[in-house]
Amino acid sequence: GEEVDNNRGCCISVSSFTKIFAPGVRLGWIEAPPRIIQCLSNYGYINSQGGNAPFMGSIMANAMELGLLDSYLDKLRIEYKERYELVCGILQQEPRLSILSIDEPRAGGYFIWVQFPPTINADEFLSYSIDNYGVRFKNQSIP
Repeated sequence: GEEVDNNRGCCISVSSFTKIFAPGVRLGWIEAPPRIIQCLSNYGYINSQGGNAPFMGSIMANAMELGLLDSYLDKLRIEYKERYELVCGILQQEPRLSILSIDEPRAGGYFIWVQFPPTINADEFLSYSIDNYGVRFKNQSIP
């Protein structure tokens, strides 16, 4: 068999069902190297009663076993792909903007990277977008 080096890796990802299933689902998971998961699983509040939210954990386990989460995620991907394409289509009508993420394969998602030319003040455009369309974006320079 292949030997696993449990001392490698230090990246921890904490995720939640809140955005991928329902806002009221206050339940999540942690992805990390085995040694970190082992340390976390030694805490009593995680071991006792099946974690902090055993009832919701049971509901989500059943939803996953029945394929409900997968079918819901399939619907979300379609919806986010349509939204992405709609927003990109609108942004492409403005010749001064460059959509940096347009050529990336997309099945849906939250992020569109847009580059403003120096002649457009991104802070002013942010105010305009919020006031007129309720659309917010993160204004940040990329070095």
